[in-house]
Amino acid sequence: MWAKYSDALKKLRTGDLAGAEQLWHAVLVKYPGNEAVRSNLEQIARRRKQELTSEDQTP
Repeated sequence: MWAKYSDALKKLRTGDLAGAEQLWHAVLVKYPGNEAVRSNLEQIARRRKQELTSEDQTP
């Protein structure tokens, strides 16, 4: 299971937000109280929001 966590971190670092999110959700099923996973999922949500905001401001 922790290999999935590690793989998710790698995906996050390379910008594969969807891949990281998918893996972290799989970890969260097994460890629902894991705050690190929840924090990482929140980080993905923030990054997506920033990307959308950046796209809206592009001329």
